[in-house]
Amino acid sequence: MGNAMDSIKLLGTSGDPMERAIVEGSMEELGGILSPYADIWARYVFSTRLGTGEFVKDGCVDFASSHYTALIRAHNALGFYNQIKSLCEVGDLGSDGMLLLELQANISAYWWALGALVDNLGQTLENFPGSTAVGLQDAGLKLLKAENAHMKYLYERRTQLIHSRIVPITVHADRAVFDYRYLDGKRREVLPASTEWKTEFTTPGEVGIFYSERWVETKRELANAWHAVRRILDSYASRKTDAMNWQKIVEQPRIVYPSFMTASSACASVTLPAPSGTGRPPGGSPF
Repeated sequence: MGNAMDSIKLLGTSGDPMERAIVEGSMEELGGILSPYADIWARYVFSTRLGTGEFVKDGCVDFASSHYTALIRAHNALGFYNQIKSLCEVGDLGSDGMLLLELQANISAYWWALGALVDNLGQTLENFPGSTAVGLQDAGLKLLKAENAHMKYLYERRTQLIHSRIVPITVHADRAVFDYRYLDGKRREVLPASTEWKTEFTTPGEVGIFYSERWVETKRELANAWHAVRRILDSYASRKTDAMNWQKIVEQPRIVYPSFMTASSACASVTLPAPSGTGRPPGGSPF
């Protein structure tokens, strides 16, 4: 494949409907993630599709669907972040408990989506044909956390929301703030370390500012983690063993990727391929 933009353009014309929609509508926010995602897709998913793309070749289904789902989770997180930002801009937020409930729900969903994304990226490493991230429980997840410490941070925030108490949201001067005092208590020391807020979370903070800062940081680190996943997958694909030979999976002769102009011309007169990358039949859930 050519450069990263070639891969993104190909994804934007030959990906499934959700992939194409993300390329078209979320490049500004998710461009850093789409670059390595599209590179992986072009190298290891596009070449293994069967028929019009609803299926991939045997041995690639779990890998392709895990990678695809990670992208959907990233877009989910973006949607939840936008909802958090919009709710924090509402005037006199404290007069409407339903708005505060909605804000709390979107904050929870934001971390759940990101934690699930980390899980899916770990499964991408584990399920790739010829992967060495096997033999231990959650081996791919452990490898991903070792490659990027921020993935561990995201995963632990989801763990906290599942196993620990919710941090109540209160209102001060018409602005939503956290009230972390509700996490204090005599038995706090018995909570697993992964369920505790770290020192940065021990004082009240304005929700809108906090999540704006977290989203910028998270986008950057997700892009870094995805690039690391791409490098690891490339190393797996370069190995030629009895257990895995990528050239045999995609079959010879190798697929020649069309240029963006060629793909665009073809798509102007032909129905776009059906969903790709999911490894599931049409209408199946990508989650």
